[in-house]
Amino acid sequence: MKQTVLSYAAGIFDVRGSIRINIITYDNYGIGEYNPIVRLVVPNIKIDVLQYLKSRFGGCISRADKDRMYWQCSCRRAFKFCKEVLPYMNNKKKADDCRAIIRFYAP
Repeated sequence: MKQTVLSYAAGIFDVRGSIRINIITYDNYGIGEYNPIVRLVVPNIKIDVLQYLKSRFGGCISRADKDRMYWQCSCRRAFKFCKEVLPYMNNKKKADDCRAIIRFYAP
């Protein structure tokens, strides 16, 4: 992917994005198990920005309410996004979190 595309996506994520980790728990024949789900979320009121992220990195666009929408991707798509945009990120905390996601999902 072109450097300008990746740096644009990194800039959007640096400013507006968030990283969420949800723990899904379930009972498997009396043995409690959990499955962490990594989710990247970028809220925005402009659909074209969200469609751009979806077209480049996959994921989905959801509506929070009448005026707000967000793009999100999870698991392997989050891994791919982080791996590709990490060199262009300026937000140290989010870059550190992306490194952790990469380590978690790396084969």
